[in-house]
Amino acid sequence: MSWDNVKGVSSAQIWTDNPDMTKAYLFANGNHQVKLTVGVSFVLSNTAEAGPTEDEVKAAITLIDYQTATGLSHLKTGDKGTYAAVYQPNSPVAIKAVEDSNTGAYQYEFDYYISSDSTINASYMSEEVALLISYTGSDGKPVNYSTASGSKSQSSVVVTVEPPKKYGMSDPNLTPVIFNTLEDKPSYTTDTSSFVDTFIVHSVEIYGLSIDDSYFRFISYQAPDTRLSPTQFRQIIESNYSAGDTPGYKLSQGFLLKDNDVKSMCKSYSALVGVMDADTDTGEPNGAIAELDVDVYQRSGQIIFINFDVDVSWYNNYGDTLFKESASAKLTAFDQFGNPAYIEVGAGNSSTLTLSSVS
Repeated sequence: MSWDNVKGVSSAQIWTDNPDMTKAYLFANGNHQVKLTVGVSFVLSNTAEAGPTEDEVKAAITLIDYQTATGLSHLKTGDKGTYAAVYQPNSPVAIKAVEDSNTGAYQYEFDYYISSDSTINASYMSEEVALLISYTGSDGKPVNYSTASGSKSQSSVVVTVEPPKKYGMSDPNLTPVIFNTLEDKPSYTTDTSSFVDTFIVHSVEIYGLSIDDSYFRFISYQAPDTRLSPTQFRQIIESNYSAGDTPGYKLSQGFLLKDNDVKSMCKSYSALVGVMDADTDTGEPNGAIAELDVDVYQRSGQIIFINFDVDVSWYNNYGDTLFKESASAKLTAFDQFGNPAYIEVGAGNSSTLTLSSVS
């Protein structure tokens, strides 16, 4: 066994990627993670021979509570997820993770990703994390090397746990989510099927959904699942002027763009949105009979919506009928720390989009 060549632990340390490498701040929402790095070096009996493998050393390491030297009570480890941004309370700007300043200082280094939630930490208790190395020495006796309180080599990271951040619309105790018109006259082109008689665009508006804060920003969302698609959520008939064999309608259309790149610092792209017809047998959406290709400029933290009002009529000898949908967009948006905001846009039958609710 490679542990037979180990005389003992020469050094061990635990640190984080916060600017103060002995402190970390964690939202207990089950999504946010802080990265803790463990560095370990051993004294070998024979430096010409191998020591333990990386897998053996990692299996020997346990993260423990610094004060009690027992297992962690309020934190848990897991694989790296999407939300591992460094949080610094009361900071006016985003904090970047510190690059590993101890690279090369230890024979072995391992990253751990720590999270917390109300199921394991109902009172949002903070915890100081140390490490324990346990293995069987060359004499067959168990060896336990700890960096907890009272040990010869003390090293720890204080993980301060914050309750999940809450978002709302008007409650002064909640961080507001806002829904603004970004463009009310964007550039666009149109295209129609051969059987469309008239297609008149009355208005096109681009909206941005974002957090009203200089520090927190949306970086992802889960799209609504509507019958039209994950992007278009309503096709409301404002008026019906069908005559004879020619169906005609004034419509209000609402889209949550599939091209949304919420993390983008700034991005220009064209978004294809259209009027859907229905299958005459099933009543389900069949395809676009008329489309707009809209120029969009997206900034970081914005979730982009498009709403447009049009008149459309077509020759019904093709057998197409209009698809009708008056759903709202219900989505869950996440900030860079994985705090969720449950959002509804476009409830009701208004010809314009509004922010309906945030919780």
